[in-house]
Amino acid sequence: MSNDPEADIQQLAEKLNRYCSEFSWGAADPHSRSEAAQLISTLGDLFQRVDPAERKLVTDALIDPVKYAMSFYTFDKALEARRTGSRQALIQGLIPVVMAGGRSDTRTGGMLLSLLCNSAEKTGLDARELFAYGAQFATNEESQRQIRDFPSLPPELRAIRRWGIREAETPGGVVYQHPHEWMKIPRRRGLWHKLRGWFA
Repeated sequence: MSNDPEADIQQLAEKLNRYCSEFSWGAADPHSRSEAAQLISTLGDLFQRVDPAERKLVTDALIDPVKYAMSFYTFDKALEARRTGSRQALIQGLIPVVMAGGRSDTRTGGMLLSLLCNSAEKTGLDARELFAYGAQFATNEESQRQIRDFPSLPPELRAIRRWGIREAETPGGVVYQHPHEWMKIPRRRGLWHKLRGWFA
């Protein structure tokens, strides 16, 4: 990093844009994911140290493929925080949501905030303090309010089940499962055929 935060943050954002324009998180090999994660982490650290005008440069500069990659990064960090109770991992997952302009009233933003909040609450971290910390870096007042106030929403509005996500215990630890992972074909053959008939 140089002594010019604005130049540094623009350079990092441009590098991440180039990298993610030809990058698919789901199809990438572990090395490529690690490189993308490092770029996101470095940008997130710098994002917390610059002034509001420079943070807005980041939010305005990031292209959709970067925001898509950030959502996977945040998912991984939410899972890490759930398994370890790490405050650092949770903040590392929250800051990309802020950088991408995430809000609780959007599907992706709401789902990611739910995961992060669940991880904090299940491990004894102070979700309100953590979300208030992250919210201060948002580049507009409405995003700031929605992120800050998320842990104070009624349980049914912040629960991961709202997005069809469940927790499951595995030999490797807790995992977050999407609906396509936990929904199973009913064991009773007759019931399965009846269900198929409803949608025929």
